[in-house]
Amino acid sequence: MSTLAQSKASTNFLVRKAKEFHGHLGPFLAIGVRMGQIGIRELSLSDYSDSLGVVLKVPQSVPYSCVVDGLQISTKCTVGNQKLLLENAEEIEAEFKNPNKDQTITISPQPAVLAMLEEKTLGKNLSERKLQQLAWTIASMPEKNLCIVKNG
Repeated sequence: MSTLAQSKASTNFLVRKAKEFHGHLGPFLAIGVRMGQIGIRELSLSDYSDSLGVVLKVPQSVPYSCVVDGLQISTKCTVGNQKLLLENAEEIEAEFKNPNKDQTITISPQPAVLAMLEEKTLGKNLSERKLQQLAWTIASMPEKNLCIVKNG
């Protein structure tokens, strides 16, 4: 299996796992999964690393807060194990830290993606099917179109 196919299979598995954990599937949950995957890869860590810590800045309101559960599933950094710290903010941004290597990266969704999701979801009473379609669109979106990654 190619690396791309493995990555897609891993994303699909994690999105399904996140849906089970979260209770439903929506696009902000999928953003959290993808951000976590990118952070782990960019820091060259395994799927679970004792050294990973994440500070997630996110609006503390639905649907934005759904990012939290996606990130917890994909990184295994949780509020409970104190490897995930949450900060209320107007924007979504996750800072991934590997103190063992003194590495930090920051990942945020592309503004165009957030604008598209806000236009399609906020104030709308979308069916579960439509929300799931948007989530799978996010899950399969090319990384460069989905997120901004900054080193340091």
